Amino acid sequence: MNVLVIPSNRADCLETFCQRWQSAKDWDELIVVWDGPASEAPRVPEAACVLSWDSIERDLGDDAWIVSRKNAGIRIAGYLEAARRGADVIATIDDDCYPAGDAFMQAHLDALLRMPRWVTSALNMTARGVPYRNRGCLQSVHVNAGLWQTVGDYDAPHSLVLAADLRPFHPVAYPRIIARGQYVPISTMNVAFRREALPLMYLPLMGQGQPYDRFDDIWGGVILKKVCDHLGWHVSVGLPVVDHHRASNPFRNLVKEAAGIERNETFWKDVDAVTLRAGTPADCMNELAAVLVNYGDPHTQALGKAIPRWVKHATSI
Repeated sequence: MNVLVIPSNRADCLETFCQRWQSAKDWDELIVVWDGPASEAPRVPEAACVLSWDSIERDLGDDAWIVSRKNAGIRIAGYLEAARRGADVIATIDDDCYPAGDAFMQAHLDALLRMPRWVTSALNMTARGVPYRNRGCLQSVHVNAGLWQTVGDYDAPHSLVLAADLRPFHPVAYPRIIARGQYVPISTMNVAFRREALPLMYLPLMGQGQPYDRFDDIWGGVILKKVCDHLGWHVSVGLPVVDHHRASNPFRNLVKEAAGIERNETFWKDVDAVTLRAGTPADCMNELAAVLVNYGDPHTQALGKAIPRWVKHATSI
């Protein structure tokens, strides 16, 4: 079963989202994670369930603090619910992303389950030597990140300085594997992963009550790529493409991002420096957490404490 998870705190965006995807949805179930109390959550008939702060506290109990509030990272609560419902593949996009012509979930499945072992060396032609039929199948892709058109996934400075929201963006989109040892922004605005990768999909605390915001998926992506490289798992990027119409304010985003810009220059190096020896996703995450919890800044220490609690819930389903 394939499940889509979307976070939202905007009822109008949710309504538009459901309307735009009505004839294009190719997932089995939709889970909405409402970033607010249950009393304010809208009714979403198209959703299998609508989670809220209340349900997160009920489901996670004393560990509810590991899920962000007033930040899109709250979507991780939907990952757990999707796993409880038996999802084999879990995808997530934002509530301001719409169909871009291709079969959304099918493209994610193709990347995760049917990525060819042979690729051409020239992107605009099939180079000599590529097998006609027997191109093999890469079994080790566990996370796939798609792209976005119309409005790219810019940070606030680029969005403002380049007036990025004012001109349509059309990505050069093709499936590719990110090499071992390389990092790449894993934007949860369009990503999917196999159920086995759930322990790796934790997003660090951001937003309400936190010193940083809007780096949840970027820093979470650094962690998952570090562990995937160690395990011999692959991360792919490229397809599918979604149509992104920014609903957030770039001026407000600039304020949110400001504190984390400098830390973003060093966070990946701190994670990259950790030596992993464990052989399972859960053990690797706990091994990484045991190092992070001893770092000097409180936010990284809290991350080191949160990861084992996330792993506990991700592996108990």
